[in-house]
Amino acid sequence: FAIAVLAGLSFLIIILESSQLKSNSEEFTDIHVLHDTHPVLKEKLKDKDKCWTKEKFEVIEACEVCSEEEVNNIVPVVCAVEKNYKEKVRCYSGSEAYRACTKVERIEERKFWMFELVCFLIGGVSASVVF
Repeated sequence: FAIAVLAGLSFLIIILESSQLKSNSEEFTDIHVLHDTHPVLKEKLKDKDKCWTKEKFEVIEACEVCSEEEVNNIVPVVCAVEKNYKEKVRCYSGSEAYRACTKVERIEERKFWMFELVCFLIGGVSASVVF
């Protein structure tokens, strides 16, 4: 019986991991769609602000949360998006622009360590009950 439970649990984990991998690979496409469909971004972004869609670029400031002032003033424009995450890029033409992004690395890392702490605590409680 225990082996069947472990096999079922392993199968469930594989399904969850594959769905997570799929969502990460679609992130780049989602950013393009977001910039083309979001009403504020569509209206206020100029072509030079979307240079990263047409040419190679490098990220010069990693994805970060927009400040309260940036959200209220909508400067940069990508701070109007619901998550309020921005990333600064430099296109090979020399222009710099902000683009919306989906994950802030430090927030994701904090979530991971919180998950690890909860697992450790549950494991500790489980071990203390058994022994």
